[in-house]
Amino acid sequence: MVSFGRAVRFCCGAGYVRFGGRAARSEYWWFKLFCALLLAAAVLLERGLFLIFPEILAAIGFPNIDDLGVLSIAVWLGVLLPYLAVMVRRLHDVGLGGYWLAVFWLAFPAVYVFASMDSPLTWGFIALAIGSGALVLVAPLWPGTRGPNRFGADPLAPATDR
Repeated sequence: MVSFGRAVRFCCGAGYVRFGGRAARSEYWWFKLFCALLLAAAVLLERGLFLIFPEILAAIGFPNIDDLGVLSIAVWLGVLLPYLAVMVRRLHDVGLGGYWLAVFWLAFPAVYVFASMDSPLTWGFIALAIGSGALVLVAPLWPGTRGPNRFGADPLAPATDR
């Protein structure tokens, strides 16, 4: 099992945009928790600043609390690539290609586009979006394949076995 600190150090360091290889469940879930806590802290900081310094924020162009979000967006953009990378590595660990994540992200805009054109392809893209979405949401819960698979060595294997 990968510790919280090790998962965060790897995902924010050497694994920042590493889409190859595999990620253990613990690495994925620890990093996901880190991202959630970081985003929550950014939102709370923005809200706290608005409550403490409303006049200053209004003077620099943020007249109400709904205009804030710059810090949250910056944090979200900062963790987006490592989150996608660890998600792809997690899919690899259960034996699935990272293209399933791309299918998931591309199917939803396709549903919108084809639905707006009243196309018969709409239902196919809806099924694809639901199916790939279910796979991408459930696959991180599955245990990884034991031993090496086509994406690399088992991330939980002792270092001498890799």
